[in-house]
Amino acid sequence: MRVKIFFDIQTQEDVFPHYHQNLLAAWVESIKVKSDHWCAYTHYNFSSLRGQTASQRAGLSYLTSKVMLVLSSLQPDFIDFLVTQIFEQPTWQLGGIQLTPSHVSQEPPIQLSNAMKYLCIAPLVPSWNGLQDEKTGKMFVHPRQDDFSDLLYECTMVNMEHSGLYSPEVLSSFFKFQLVPDQGYLNRIKQQGKLFARVHFIAYQDKEYETRTYIFPFTLHADKEVQEYVYTHGLGALSQQGLGMLDVRDNLNHTATREGVAT
Repeated sequence: MRVKIFFDIQTQEDVFPHYHQNLLAAWVESIKVKSDHWCAYTHYNFSSLRGQTASQRAGLSYLTSKVMLVLSSLQPDFIDFLVTQIFEQPTWQLGGIQLTPSHVSQEPPIQLSNAMKYLCIAPLVPSWNGLQDEKTGKMFVHPRQDDFSDLLYECTMVNMEHSGLYSPEVLSSFFKFQLVPDQGYLNRIKQQGKLFARVHFIAYQDKEYETRTYIFPFTLHADKEVQEYVYTHGLGALSQQGLGMLDVRDNLNHTATREGVAT
């Protein structure tokens, strides 16, 4: 289940961090601890805070009066719990921004196939290895290399196994998995002197890890069941930290524009 939550910006006293998934993850955790049932639940994902921004060296300034957050989970009841808790409080302070929950809408079902074009709407971490070895976690692996797909495949199979929704026999049938980056996008980024991969401090279980994250559009070739899983759960490691959330190309931006949020 995936929903979009829209917020009105009441005050903005300071810039918002460029990388703000740690801030959002801490906020979600502060809500989860209110429930004994959901406090340890990890099979969910969320986007970055979406809105038209101006980028400064110190962070982001939001130029719109509304922003949007996409939430997704394998358990619809968990989303219902989070949404209820979010709307029970009139305002939330996140960093230097005061937000008022405005409305929520459930995303309609998406027709998925064995080859899907995706956008990253949150940074992507291809492997859990960075939590065991800092050097490995910061290592750059080019998305064109087979190693990049291999890391994501291994991570995805582990995540699917931990979900408890798939038998070993079913998991062993998911051997088709290949990520193909949008080469045109990578070329444009290089020409503009920008980066699609950065090292961030990722907060996880009361520790910080320097981990390389990626944001770029790509095509994923995988079984339909795998596509459905990564679309709902997120792709790669640390989905519960707001990493690896995907959207089908053009789906988010067109919907957001209709709802009054430029992204």
